[in-house]
Parts: sequence; C-alpha cells; structure tokens
Amino acid sequence: MRLAGRAALMACIPVLALTATAAGLPVDSVVPMTLAQAAKDIEQTRGCRLTVSIRPLDNCLFGDVSGNHSMVLIGDSNASHWLPALDRAAKRHGWRLYFFANAACPIAQVPVYQIRFKRIYVECDIWRDSLVEKLSEIGPIDVLVIGRTWQYQDLIRDSQGRTMSPVKLEAAWRSGMTGFLARLSVPRPRVAVIRSQPNPGLDYTVCLGKNLATPSICDQARVQVAHPDGLLARAESRIPNLTLVDPTDAFYSAHLLTSVAKRNDQVPEPNSHDSDLFE
Repeated sequence: MRLAGRAALMACIPVLALTATAAGLPVDSVVPMTLAQAAKDIEQTRGCRLTVSIRPLDNCLFGDVSGNHSMVLIGDSNASHWLPALDRAAKRHGWRLYFFANAACPIAQVPVYQIRFKRIYVECDIWRDSLVEKLSEIGPIDVLVIGRTWQYQDLIRDSQGRTMSPVKLEAAWRSGMTGFLARLSVPRPRVAVIRSQPNPGLDYTVCLGKNLATPSICDQARVQVAHPDGLLARAESRIPNLTLVDPTDAFYSAHLLTSVAKRNDQVPEPNSHDSDLFE
C-alpha cells in the first residue's frame, strides 16, 4: 500500500511547517498495488542510502535545487522510505532537500552492535562525524528530519560493549541524541524525529497472497504492533525543542492493520521497512 504525497505531507506538515496552507490540503486516494508490486516497491535514493560507509556522498540534493529554504533528512535505512514524499513536498513548496542515510547507523552518539559483523559498529561513529561536517557545509538548515528504526533498543551497548538495562539504555539514547544535535551549527534548525511505523512481524504480501479468500487470517490488533519504539520515543520526548511525529494513523486504520487492505485491496509493506510507501 502506498499513500500519495499529500497523505505523507499531512502526517509531517505540522512539524515541517513548509507552509501554513499546506496543512489544509486534502488527502489523496490510496495508490493501488498488486502483491508483486508491493513486494518490489523500493525507493530511489540515487545511492545516498549507504551501507557500512564512513562518509556521506556529495550529490544528495533533492527537492527544488534552487529553493530558498533547506530541509535535511538523515538517519538509517528507515529514513529512506520518507524520501519520496518529502522530495515531492519540497519540490511543490520550493525547498531544497538534502538526504543522507547509512544503514543500521543511528544519529544518536551511542555504541551500536552490528549484527552482520558481530562487533561494535565503529564505522557508524566515523560516518556520523563526517555527517556533522557535511551538514556544516550546507549552510543554514530550516528543518532537520530524523528517521530511525526501533531495533536500536536491542543493539545499544555501553562503553564496554555490554547490554544495558532499559533505564540506562533510555538515558544513553537521550544523551546520544542531545550530543549529536549540540554539534550542529547555530542557529539550530527545527528538529523532528519520525517514530517507527507499526511492526507486524510478518510479510503481508506473503500472508495475504496465501489467504486472498480469507484475509482476516492476517489480522493483527493495532495495539499489539503499534509504537515498537517506546523506549527511544520516551527518551526523545524529553529533549527540548525536538518534536516527535507519529505516522501510525497515516499507515493503518484504527483497529486492524489489514483492514485497509481488506477495504481497498491494497497491501501494507512488511516489517520495519516500508520502502516507497509514502509517495
């Protein structure tokens, strides 16, 4: 399932504040997709979503390249599925949009365990330092949007590489986010963190593909899967001048995650990545 650009804009516009009138735009209709199309729906980042990199790319300017305002979208691979919608919104309203992402690498200055390498992700720390330098080269930034996965709740480590209690982990995330934001050039931009979308823990394209006659088999109560990033969000909610954006209502209906699919014959994307969901 993909929501057209205005739907994503409606979810983000109160924070991004591109224009006052944009908040009143009607929501576009849902773009229908087949199961095969949904499974292959991938955002186009022009290579600006990196994997195990230590330096952001240079040619990562989207939106209206001659715009008078600058918005920056940064984060891990979860940030990239917001790129199509923000790119369209930026073009519509005359904003430059810069995009820098590194898979499995948080913006927060915290040690993170890299599952693939079975060690602390030291390359992420280097990339984050390079990102600060890159942002300083852009000039004044009006809005900074951060996208991140909820899975860091299981991957953050202390200085000795050990797991932490929830209380210590929450404090570490808050300190790490605050530390990164403190490194940005003055004046500080308005900052928004887009919360993680619901995490159903299954691939709807597969489940519904096997159960087209009885899609209710794939139903999951929203309360069971919404807001998987609770610990991170609590930490971020205590950071001054940072706004949390909750996209849950834009993704799913009030009751069951598959109710939208059953009504409109569209399919939510699986798990933590929603690819080109908002375009």
